[in-house]
Amino acid sequence: MEGKLADQVRQQAARTIRTKVRDWGNQPRKAGRRWLSELVQNALDSADQAGVTKVHVRMEMTKRMFVFEHDGGHFTIDNLAALITGGSSKPYETPESLGQFGTGFLVTHAVSTKVKAEGFASSGDDSKMPFSLTLDRSGDEAGIQKNIETNLHQLESSDINGSQLSKLTRFVYSFDNDENRRTCSEGLDLWTKILPLAFAFADNLAGVELSEEEKRTSWRRVPTG
Repeated sequence: MEGKLADQVRQQAARTIRTKVRDWGNQPRKAGRRWLSELVQNALDSADQAGVTKVHVRMEMTKRMFVFEHDGGHFTIDNLAALITGGSSKPYETPESLGQFGTGFLVTHAVSTKVKAEGFASSGDDSKMPFSLTLDRSGDEAGIQKNIETNLHQLESSDINGSQLSKLTRFVYSFDNDENRRTCSEGLDLWTKILPLAFAFADNLAGVELSEEEKRTSWRRVPTG
């Protein structure tokens, strides 16, 4: 009975992920205005949970991919499970993980249906384990469910490929098509315009760096007083 229930939960998770990823893919302009906000807010929320007072964000966009990384703190097991299942995982489900790495994160798949996530996850005994997982939302419901099961099995058995990152969390988005790249560009263009507001309202945002082909731009908080 327990196995059948777990299977039903994962089927529902796959169905929810497929529906939301498809919906965001059909709204590229709306997704373009929102997806990067989700990543930045997740980084700042992680920092709050970890007690990190200075968060540095680095972004890189090439013709083929977009990389987002930050030093705002590691994942918890709840965060990681919510990331894998789109916020549909019990008993891992918590209000914090649902809002932070659950359904809201799925808008970022408008940039790519395949995302590589790397970093460290902490357990209840304060130990940390490195992880490197691929979130593949490109297939049908059965394919997405298989990806969920593979990643959850690695999480539950601690058999997760080790990340080479020391204190960073990284997401790598490989563009599926030109539309994905345009969605990425729209998000970056918007954020470069509203960054002053982000610094004004996010006290723990210390610096942002963006690399685009041959161009590199950086912003940092200037101490006052």
